[in-house]
Amino acid sequence: MLTPACPAPRCSADRSEAPGELTVRTIERRWRTRKAMPEGRRHMADRSSTAQTLDAMPSRSADVDKQPQHWDRRYSGAGATGVSWYQPEPAMSLTLIDRLRVAKEAPVIDVGGGASLLVDRLVGRGYTDLTVLDVSSTALEIARRRLDDTVHVRWLHENLMTWEPQRRYALWHDRAVFHFLTNAGERARYLTTMRHALSDSGSVIIATFASDGPERCSGLPVARYDAADLERLLDGFTVVESSREEHVTPDGTVQPFTWVAAHRLPVAEVRAAAQGSSTGPRPPAFRKLI
Repeated sequence: MLTPACPAPRCSADRSEAPGELTVRTIERRWRTRKAMPEGRRHMADRSSTAQTLDAMPSRSADVDKQPQHWDRRYSGAGATGVSWYQPEPAMSLTLIDRLRVAKEAPVIDVGGGASLLVDRLVGRGYTDLTVLDVSSTALEIARRRLDDTVHVRWLHENLMTWEPQRRYALWHDRAVFHFLTNAGERARYLTTMRHALSDSGSVIIATFASDGPERCSGLPVARYDAADLERLLDGFTVVESSREEHVTPDGTVQPFTWVAAHRLPVAEVRAAAQGSSTGPRPPAFRKLI
């Protein structure tokens, strides 16, 4: 089950998904309204609405300007192969990408990819439309220098909590970003951004610390999940596979991870399932999602 690593009073309501799902819909509606506004009105609306939505994310987003320095220091201090999340081979990621049958020409984004070797392996497999997003410029520079100059990869130095996607992707890959979002507002913002970034037939891979995993990482609190927790968050998706992995850090510590890979359902199927749920028993596919 979802195990937030934060004080009980603050997280006492986080176990229920209903409030988080409502927040997702609210943020999506306001996001669409904001995009349709002229620039001047958009700025004024942002000032009045932020306190009700995105500024309700106290743990990390209130300290957003300090995040790049935090992660830059981690990479500068330990090096790309010394940080706890380093993998010499991103085996589970590659297995799930194969399982999802992601086409070689499909646009793929690795959020929080940093200096991960996943982009190298995907280039080696013939993938041609790759984007890596990370809050740490140090991590992105390490990965960029590692690849041949002839390889075209888009490097996005962005904070996921403030980033607005400018295109759509066939695959959203996230290993170990989502579990740093320790309140419902942050999770809602993440899921809204993910949905806006994905194509209508896109796929997602998310990996977090498992329910028996560490309570902190790199000095920060994390939320822990089992497969059922992550599946419940992916309404409108059909889960293809969920797995458990025991990652071994460079210093030999074992960190259990939960992985979920899912396809986005066509809009017509989601609407039909929603209508069915209001008039009678849910169809099996929809029951699995919620």
